[in-house]
Amino acid sequence: MLDRLIDGSMPPKGKSPRPTAVQIERVRRWIQQGAAWPPRLKLSRYDMTTPLGWPGLVVVQPIPARPHPLAQRANGRQPD
Repeated sequence: MLDRLIDGSMPPKGKSPRPTAVQIERVRRWIQQGAAWPPRLKLSRYDMTTPLGWPGLVVVQPIPARPHPLAQRANGRQPD
């Protein structure tokens, strides 16, 4: 995460403002000190930290109508 903050790939362009050098340094020091999580912020493994909705879901690519020729050969058929 820190490398991505430093090289500018996080946060993605247009998503939120870039952190300042001071903010990046704070993150670096926090990680060096063990990245302690505040005790009052206990999360269970089932707690969501970001909303889940249609805009955040990944689009699944459709399966191609025709299988790849190598897949056809693996099934003992010759490609058309």
